[in-house]
Amino acid sequence: MKSKIIIFLIAALSIFLLWILFSYKLTAVPPGINGDESAIAYNSVLLSRTLRDSNGRFLPFFVLSYGFDWHQPVTMYFDTLLFKIFLPSFFLLRASSIFIAILSSVLIFYLLNKLINQKIAFLGSVLFVTTPAIMIHSHIALENIMLLPFVIGWLIFTYLYSRQNNKFRYILFAGILLGFGFYSYKGMRLIVTIWSCLTIIYLLIINHPNINNQLKSVAIFILGLLPFFLIIPVLELKYAGAVFDNKGLSSISYDMFLYRYLSVFDPSFLFVKGDKVILHSTGRHGMLLAASLPLFIIGAYQSIKQKGFFLFSLAAFITAPLLFGFIDSVYRASRLLALIPPYIVITSLGVLFLWNQKRRNLFLIPIFLLIFVNYFDFVNFYWNSYPELYKTSEGFQTSPSDYYDLFIKEARYRNLTPVVEETIYNGDGYASKFFLSILTPKVVLWNYGSEVPEKSILLTLSDKVPNMKKLEKSFNGHNIFVPEIVH
Repeated sequence: MKSKIIIFLIAALSIFLLWILFSYKLTAVPPGINGDESAIAYNSVLLSRTLRDSNGRFLPFFVLSYGFDWHQPVTMYFDTLLFKIFLPSFFLLRASSIFIAILSSVLIFYLLNKLINQKIAFLGSVLFVTTPAIMIHSHIALENIMLLPFVIGWLIFTYLYSRQNNKFRYILFAGILLGFGFYSYKGMRLIVTIWSCLTIIYLLIINHPNINNQLKSVAIFILGLLPFFLIIPVLELKYAGAVFDNKGLSSISYDMFLYRYLSVFDPSFLFVKGDKVILHSTGRHGMLLAASLPLFIIGAYQSIKQKGFFLFSLAAFITAPLLFGFIDSVYRASRLLALIPPYIVITSLGVLFLWNQKRRNLFLIPIFLLIFVNYFDFVNFYWNSYPELYKTSEGFQTSPSDYYDLFIKEARYRNLTPVVEETIYNGDGYASKFFLSILTPKVVLWNYGSEVPEKSILLTLSDKVPNMKKLEKSFNGHNIFVPEIVH
């Protein structure tokens, strides 16, 4: 009983520390709010309150924003649930990704504990948590990170079935989770297709020569996966382009295919430069820690020797981006987060190999010291230097989050009715609608020249408003006015 309490306390403390790590500077790094973030946020607020999105659709499977961008149901309804349980806020919006990061780290620990042992599971979880792509995407309220629990869950149940191939429910769950992963992120469409075939091959191998088990396991796996594919024609009919963007895989030369596919495994991309889009990378740190590469190389070699589930994990890592060779997605780490779980499994096998050596401290201590130095260099740059780098990047758009935050705080502090110039409300798109939807009472729209309601706080582009005084702080031409005398 005491040991269980101690384990529970350690687990709770670990989760708390992970929360502190991931939530540090959450709303400041990256600065502002991304256009996709604001679209997801505003639609989640609407769904949590009215069950309809910004287009008036009742509980839609996909949500359309900007007239062309379909958002996936996993992210939309996870954020909707959070906003329904708690009060909507910018912090909670981004914290949704932290929940996924922490859940994924717990699942990785569970998988490695089952696969190897508790000590290696702990070290493997450390490797997962210190992966730069995990920190970066825990700070962005986008769909990229949402695939992780489903990928790890698929690995868990596939492994559990490989240990007990008479428990077919495990492989059923593996198929279901892979099916959910299909709708967690657009890039998973290509990966799930490959991994489904890989899983079937693996089932045939581990059940050989028992033909009955081979056929039954494959049938049950497909049974779990099939509903997610059968629904595609219906979804394409109702949400045209939401599943496949109305684009097929392009016909290209074999050398272009190889270039696109092999670019995924370019060490300078994976371990040094990272995503070519600055929102998803610092530009000087890869999606994976460079110091972890020796452990992965050792683990990859050992997985080939040991075969079994480790070889399956290595095959998952290598084959995941196979269909990316048909699309122009070179150096887009943000689309490859599905590679992280199998990478951690193989890297943990490398840790196990060194752990079993007589002079393990001679190898493991220097490697993990390098990993922590590598990670500290990353987070120090990410928390302190990256925000300014991001602001000066080509893709950065001036964000309204700062002045909306101030406007909301002042409205609540002064107990004034929030009034917003209609030009701002419409001009700032989903961002303004999200931030202003947080306010209670409901925002009143105002046009220049008309009378401002009494006891109001006004957000306007104007420099002067009769009978009102401007607060000293101003953001990007947006000014906040309050009554000269508040009764």
